Parts: sequence; structure tokens; C-alpha cells
Amino acid sequence: CGRADKGYGPLRIGRELRERGVSQDLVDTVLAGLENDWLPKLRELHRKRFKSLVPTDTAERMRQTRVLRQHGFTLEQIKHFLQGSGDRKYL
Repeated sequence: CGRADKGYGPLRIGRELRERGVSQDLVDTVLAGLENDWLPKLRELHRKRFKSLVPTDTAERMRQTRVLRQHGFTLEQIKHFLQGSGDRKYL
């Protein structure tokens, strides 16, 4: 999906498709087909925007979360991604 390749998540893609008159059923089908692709897309966007740095404090974590949400990723996806970084310095 072109929008996913440009770093947009399922919420943003779904919204844009619905705004263009695509039925909810078709949107759900398309996004379900991409379900396993979101983590690599999220990782790539994070690497580009934040140079793969793991947030070290609450303010930075909130800033990164806000940017990733604006790109259409779910809070659950973002939390899973950021928590999965563990104690590593870089993602």
C-alpha cells in the first residue's frame, strides 16, 4: 500500500480511504491484509524521525508518541513498539 510505504499507519490510511468514499467493509479488508506489516513501518518511521533513539524521559516519550499518532499508528502499536525497545539505547 503506497500510504503505508510512506510511513502512515492504519488509522490515517483508513480515515483517508473513508474520506474518499471507500466503504468501511473494504477499508477493514485492506487494513486486515496489512496487519502484520505495521511494526516494520513504525520502526522505519521512528528511525527516520528520531534517529532510532529510545526516549529517555517522559517528555520525549510523549513527543515521540504524538508524532507517531499523527502518522496514524494506534496507541497500542506505539506502546508495544516503544516498550519493546527495552533498555537498548537504539531501536
